[in-house]
Amino acid sequence: AWLDRPRPQGQPDPGRVRAHAVFVADGGEVAIREARLEGESLQAQATGVLDISGDAPRLELQVESGVLDFDRYLPAPVEGAPERQAQARAEREPPRDLLDGLTDEPFDLSALRNGSADVRVAIEGIRAAGFEVGKTLFVGKLEGGVLDAELQELNLYGGGVTGNLKLDATRDAVALATALNVAGI
Repeated sequence: AWLDRPRPQGQPDPGRVRAHAVFVADGGEVAIREARLEGESLQAQATGVLDISGDAPRLELQVESGVLDFDRYLPAPVEGAPERQAQARAEREPPRDLLDGLTDEPFDLSALRNGSADVRVAIEGIRAAGFEVGKTLFVGKLEGGVLDAELQELNLYGGGVTGNLKLDATRDAVALATALNVAGI
């Protein structure tokens, strides 16, 4: 059994999954000194620091992994389930305007203006629910009210996606610049 469910006949034993983490806390600073997830088809590690002890919160996070094969650990999809889910969605209420839920009030941008962050996520690939995502690299940096986020690499279906987003909250009005490149998908 896996997750208290019998494995379907013919599905291989996924094997053990081990998780290990070392956290350190000192006042307003919490650090992940080391975090690892290890299994037959899962290898990932992370380190990071969240510091809220000063005037400006600071986040540093690094995540790296090999190919994460979640399919090995999940039951096989039920035949016909995607079609039934699509039919159920179609029978629900008609689509709404996505912008209806936005407020006319100004956004609170203090976290962008006061905080800092440095994030890097590098994943060799993901397999889950029959989908495959190739190598992915994301980096983000927040400093002095400017957020730079960059999807440097995302491989999908024989092609790739790259993009970036820059939010500049150093003035009263936020400046936004973005680009998305999709090729060969």
